[in-house]
This record gives sequence, C-alpha cells and structure tokens, in this order.
Amino acid sequence: MEENNLEIENEESQKAKQLENVQSVEEKGQNQLSDQLVQELQEQALQDGMESAYASARQSRIEKEEDEESEDESGSEVSYSGASSSESDSESSQRDAKSPSSEEQLLKNTLSEALPHHVIPTLVGAALDDGLISAQRSAAESRAESARPTFVENKDSAASSRRNSISSDSSNASDASTVISVDETFTPPKDPAGYKSSWTTTGQLKCVFELNLPNRFSEVEIADDLLEQALSNHDESLSPVLSFQKPETDYSLLIPFELLYRSNTRHIRARGSRDGINWIDLPADGRFIDGFEENFAKIATRRCKYVTLVYGILRDKLEVSSHGGMVKSKADSRIYFQFPSKISRHRLTIGMRVIPVSADLIHRTKYEGNLCRMLVGTSSIICPEIPKYNFPLRKSYVLNCNCPFSDQLAKYQSGGSGFHSQATRRQSLAPATAQNVLDLKLDEPVRLLIQEMDGSWSVNHEIRLRESKRQRGLVSLELQKPVRAILLIRTDGRHPDSTIMNIKDELTAFQRQKPIKMTISRRKEDPAEQSIFVFHENEEDLFVKDFTVGDEAFENTIDEESPSFMVREGQIIWLNLKGNIKLKRPKDAEEWINVRYKRHKISQKRMTLSYRNQYGNHTSSAYRGTFTAMISSRKSGIEKLASGADCVSIPTQVEKSFVISRKIDEERCLLEKLDQILVEIPVTLPKVPIPKIVLRRPKLIRRLSVVEAEERKPSDPATNLAKHLSEYETKRFGETLGLQRGGMGIMSKLEKPERIRSMICSWRRAEPIMTDTRSHLASRLEEIHRPDLKRFVLKNSPVLPPVAPSS
Repeated sequence: MEENNLEIENEESQKAKQLENVQSVEEKGQNQLSDQLVQELQEQALQDGMESAYASARQSRIEKEEDEESEDESGSEVSYSGASSSESDSESSQRDAKSPSSEEQLLKNTLSEALPHHVIPTLVGAALDDGLISAQRSAAESRAESARPTFVENKDSAASSRRNSISSDSSNASDASTVISVDETFTPPKDPAGYKSSWTTTGQLKCVFELNLPNRFSEVEIADDLLEQALSNHDESLSPVLSFQKPETDYSLLIPFELLYRSNTRHIRARGSRDGINWIDLPADGRFIDGFEENFAKIATRRCKYVTLVYGILRDKLEVSSHGGMVKSKADSRIYFQFPSKISRHRLTIGMRVIPVSADLIHRTKYEGNLCRMLVGTSSIICPEIPKYNFPLRKSYVLNCNCPFSDQLAKYQSGGSGFHSQATRRQSLAPATAQNVLDLKLDEPVRLLIQEMDGSWSVNHEIRLRESKRQRGLVSLELQKPVRAILLIRTDGRHPDSTIMNIKDELTAFQRQKPIKMTISRRKEDPAEQSIFVFHENEEDLFVKDFTVGDEAFENTIDEESPSFMVREGQIIWLNLKGNIKLKRPKDAEEWINVRYKRHKISQKRMTLSYRNQYGNHTSSAYRGTFTAMISSRKSGIEKLASGADCVSIPTQVEKSFVISRKIDEERCLLEKLDQILVEIPVTLPKVPIPKIVLRRPKLIRRLSVVEAEERKPSDPATNLAKHLSEYETKRFGETLGLQRGGMGIMSKLEKPERIRSMICSWRRAEPIMTDTRSHLASRLEEIHRPDLKRFVLKNSPVLPPVAPSS
C-alpha cells in the first residue's frame, strides 16, 4: 500500500512538473509575442507620427508660400515679426499635436486590446512625443526659411548705389521724389524682426519703424512742399519731409540719410511740426540695422505730423565752475571764453552756436555784393546762449575770436578781380614773405556788430576791442549784457555804420544761398533720354565719377567755364521748354519740369525729349530748343485758401510773374512766385533722316482759253438780256410786263442787269395766275420785236409753250 501511494505521488509530482514546464513555456511564448507585438506597434506608431509630422510641416510650408504669393500680388508693404509668428506657429503645432487624429485613436484602441494597461500610456506617449518633436522641428525649419530676411545685395559699386539713391522731386506734392532705375513693379524686401519699413513705389526707402509696441507704425507720405518751411537758417536737408496719417501716436522712427561731407560745426538733428507752420528741433541718434546699407538716425516723433532730418549748426553746452576758467568751443578751438570766479549767483551753463563764415563766402560777398569792395574779412557768427536767470552778471566775461587780415586770406585770392572758379581757388599761393607782410596795409580796423535779443542788428561803439600782438588776427572783447549773436567785420579803412550794415546784409544774403551747378546731359546710348542734374559746386568730381562712367553714363557737359548759380537749400527750380523740342508726355501736359536742390544729394530729373516738327530747323544739323530755368527770390508764403478756390500746381502766368499754389490742408496753401530767371540752357536732338522726295514727271493738262471759258461759263438770263437790249428796249420790255411809270422810275437808277431782274421779279409777284415764266418772257420779247433773244430765256426748245389767257 505504501509503495502504491509513493508511485501515485511520484506520478502526480511529475505531472505537476510537466504542467509547470508547459505553463512556463506558454508564458515565455506569450512574453515573446507581446514583446514582438509591442516593438512592431511602436515602430508603426513612430512611422505614423513621422508621416503626420511631415504632413503638418508640408502643410505649413504650403500655407506660408500661399501667404507670400498673396502679399506679392497685392503689392502691399511687407511687415514681419519673427517673435510673434514663431509663438503663433508653436501654439498651433502644439494644439494640433494635443488633439489626436482618427489614426492615432485607432492605434490606441488596438493597443488597449492587445497589451496590458500599464504599457499603453508609455508607448503611445512616446510615439506622440516623438511625432510632436519632429513636427515642431520641421515647422521651426520651415519658419526659419520663410522668416530669413532677404536683403538686397549690393552687387554694383558705390557709385551705382549712390546713383540709385539720388533725389528727384515732385514737386507736385506727388513729386518729391527721387529717380531710381528699377523695374516697373518694385517689391520691398522682408523686414527684420521688430522693424517695419516704408518704401516708395520707385524703390526709395522712406523710413523704418521700430516696433517697441504692437501697431506702432503708420502710413507715410512725402510732403516735400513744406521743406523750405521746415529748414531754419543754415540748415541742410538730409531727408524728405515725412507726413504721418496717424500723428496722434508717438513713434520710434529710423530715417535713412547720407552725408556728402562732414563738419565739426554741424550735427544731425530732426525737425518736427504738428501744423506745418511752427517747427521744433528733435534730438536724433545714429543707428545701424543689420541687412540695410543705409545709415539711420533714430528719433521720437513726439506726436508731430511732419518730420524731416537736417544737418544743422552744432550747439555746444559748456559748463562753468564757480571758480571760473577758460572754456573753448568744440566747433572752433580759436573761439574761447574767459570767465572770472563767482560771475553769477547760479550755476552757469552756457550754450553756444558757431556759424562759420568761409573764405569763399567772404570773396563772393566782396566781389559780387553791392558796395562791398572794402570788405577784408569777418569772424564766425557767434551765438552765446546764457539762461536769463543768470542776469545780471556780477562781472563781465571775455570772448576771444579770430578775425583774419587780408594777408591771411591771400592764399584764397588769385591775380584777377572778381570771384573765381573752384578750380582756380584750389591753386593755393605760396605764403607771403616777411618783406611782403611789411608792405601790406595795416589800416584794416575791425568793427563789432551785435544782434540784440529782439533780433535787431547794430554797430556797437561802447565795447572796447583789443587785438592780440602775439596771435595776429585774434580779437578780445568783454560782455556783460545778454546778446543773441556777435559778428566782427574787418574793412579796408574806416567806413560809416551804414556801409558796415550793408556789408552784413549782403553777407547774410549770400550765406543763405548756395552755389550750385546745373546741367542737362544726354545718355550716350540714347540721345532722346536726357536728365537735369543739380548739385553743389564742390560735388563736381562726384558727379563726374558717378554719372559719366558706366553702362548708363551721361555726357559730361560741365567744364571750367560753366557758371555757378545761387539758390536756397531745398528750393525748387522750374524749367520751361520752348522751341522745336518738347517733352514726351500726354498731349494735355504742360511743358514744365522741376527739380529740387539739396546739399547732400545730386538731384536728377529724367525726361524723354521729342521734336515738334520733323522738318523744322532745316538750316541746322539738329533740332533745337531752350530750357528757361526760373526760381523764386523769396520763400513760399502760407496764404489762407478762399472757399471754393482751386490750387495751381503748374506755374501760371499772372501779370509779369508765374504763380504756383500748393494745398496744405482745407484752409491753407503755399503761394510761390517765380520772378527770377536763373539761366537759359539750350538743348538739341539729332535730326531724324528724311527720305528723298522723288518728283515724277507732271501730266500736261490743257486749260481753256478765255473765249471758251466765257462760253462755258453758266450765264444768267437777265445778264444776257442786258447785254443785247438797249435802254429804249429795256423800258419797253418793262411796260410789256405791266410795270407802271413810278416803278420804272425807281428801277431806272439800277444797273441794267439788276433792273431787268427787278422787272421780272415785280411781274412775278403781281401775276395772279400761275404762268410759265420763260414762255411769258419769250412772248414779251416778241412784242418788242426781239424774238432773237428768246434763246436766253428758253431752256432748250425754241417753241413757246401756250400761255394762259389773262382774265
């Protein structure tokens, strides 16, 4: 029994072991199957996630390209902000990733049926995370490609870039503008992140807005008609006048500029106005933006509607300690102040502007001014600005400035008289020897002119002037009262105050004007395409370098004998074309064209010329015309616009001058009178070859003789009868027609043809019965025994038709 029990237990233990082995094998198989299934499903999920990521990235790229194409077609200004776009794209991609698609939901359901619940979140989360990461990476790459700014590379030289940035006005308000050789449709480049640029239709960059806050930009227009109003004395324009459509917001603005020369007496600042009449100074800081080649000046508009950039006189701010001392001007080291200790009860801070007076200006005033030949030299115009609360000063301070003698200015003079050209002035003479200095006249006194705080100038005799013996030309004077400006004038001998004031007036008049060169040049390839160039006389070399060399070069018509003309900064020069040449424009357009002068621009106005009469100017080798350049001797004034009145943007002749009026707003306009002819410039065009006229042999046409012409000439019956009837027969003919003696007496005063015609008309009016006129007249001629004349009253038949019997 015990053995049987042992055998049964062994068999049961063996069966149990076999069952355990089978279960272990089954569990291992299930684990292997589950691992394989998990791996396959994970790979499928990752592949599906990558495909969805690629699909989302492809869709984002397609949407970007469609947006770019729509923006290019609309031609609107491009505004792009990298930060905002990246945030919106990341949010959209995360939102798309968080919302599972139908494929992802099906995958999740399949895994929930085949796998344990603790494996499903890990697997699906890993797959979705991998897909999300790849989707975000691909979307970021697509955004980086689309957000990368495409800036225009400067493939041309510096000359060509300057040629593409020249100014050309409109002076129609439309006009202010710069001529640029671009395609018909200009597409602005994309802006860097945080900036919004504004361009003209011709490709000129107006300004760039700095987007510190959203929607801090506005539509910008060019209003160069207000340029002369914006410029103060001695200012030079660096940009057009910009007008904002939404001026009630304070914008952070970057304005491009270019300087043709630099001066230590000038600095860049802005001018702003809210109404176009009253202008204020705005500070400006230099900036540079990556991707733009231009230099920029950053300003805050301060809610001004009109803003422009100028190169004005530098204002020094000098601080004086309580112990006094010497303070030099930053603009001119030869000008310095000497302050004693405790000069004021308050802390003294002096502001000073130095307006330089060049040797060229002195010579131009001397030789071209009215009664200014006695002028020798002047100092700079010094404008000390001491706050009013410092006055009255306890002590006087000393001002030292330089006023040169004639020998110190000798290197700018040449042998002849009159103001000389720039090329002649460049040849500096050798310094004078000691013997020559001793031979010079020493009677060259200096006079002091002071501008009071009310703006009036006067010659001061109270302040003592001391000249330095060590430093020749240095003049010292003491001041204690507030003044607006100081000027020293040195003359050849002593002259009355009226002469000194006249020299000052002529000097300031020439100082407000700039010497310019103006030329009309044709293209070498196409003579019909010509341009008007206006630039400062010192920029002649720059004009020759930039515009007379290259593929689109113009002929150089400037030589040493070309005269200089005086105009104001920002002034418009109007040109009228006359002769056998016309502007190639619509038929109704006037033959006027304008160009605006700016010191730091080579202003260019392109035009296409054509001839009026192909056969005109037959004695010359070219078609000829003349441009008459006219300017206004005064600044344009602001006038009140009458209700219902229209402005005239093209010069219209009124009496002896031409008038232009440009509208500012609904109530005001700018009135300008062209009363001065600047110069007349001839222009020519090559003649169009005229084909030779081939004369054919004329056909001989036989003309009628006098007798034949007389016979063929249609004759009047009354005239023919008058030729053959005598006076008696004419009287008898009237009696047969029933005329009475009274009527016959009146008709006898007429000529015979008119008399016979009147007889016939009188009979016709008195005849009550409709009778054939020709037959009746033929019968009356038979009564007076002249039947031979019936052929003059009958048409063709000699036979008389029957006559109705009279009642």
